[in-house]
Amino acid sequence: MNNFTKYAAMLVFGWFCFGCGKIAPEQSVPVPADCQKFLDKYFEAVKSKDIAKIQEFSSHVSHVNRERMPEESIKMMGQTQGKFAVMVFQKMTDQCGDFESYSVLVAKETTVTREELEAKKMEGTGLEGNRAQIVCKARFSKKNPVQIDLHLFKETPESDYWVDAWSYQAAP
Repeated sequence: MNNFTKYAAMLVFGWFCFGCGKIAPEQSVPVPADCQKFLDKYFEAVKSKDIAKIQEFSSHVSHVNRERMPEESIKMMGQTQGKFAVMVFQKMTDQCGDFESYSVLVAKETTVTREELEAKKMEGTGLEGNRAQIVCKARFSKKNPVQIDLHLFKETPESDYWVDAWSYQAAP
């Protein structure tokens, strides 16, 4: 085997080995436009550690709850939800580091109508509206991957989504 053949073989082998260690970029699943709009704003707030925005996204009190509560209780409920979201967010960033990127693994959107609620005898539970479950795989500076589950809700097709519940799970 001459030197040219050796170098060519080494080059091909090196190129092959270099490519083997690379992981293909994560493909995101299609996300409804209004959900994507929310995700863009939400993850921008996560990246910039905008506590006020994180709190705002999580402190909405549904129309059904607003109808049944005095104004002072509505305000307190919203503040409590927002404070809890901030507490969990701070725990996540302490544990996982700075947010880098995300991809969507699951995006399910459903609409619950008043008729469906009545059929299930769930009147008054505040479930009427659009719900979305979004599962993301996020990259952070300290821990990868981190799974973030977002349960979003909006009361009318025209309104914006807000966070009804969320959780995260970091790889050990």
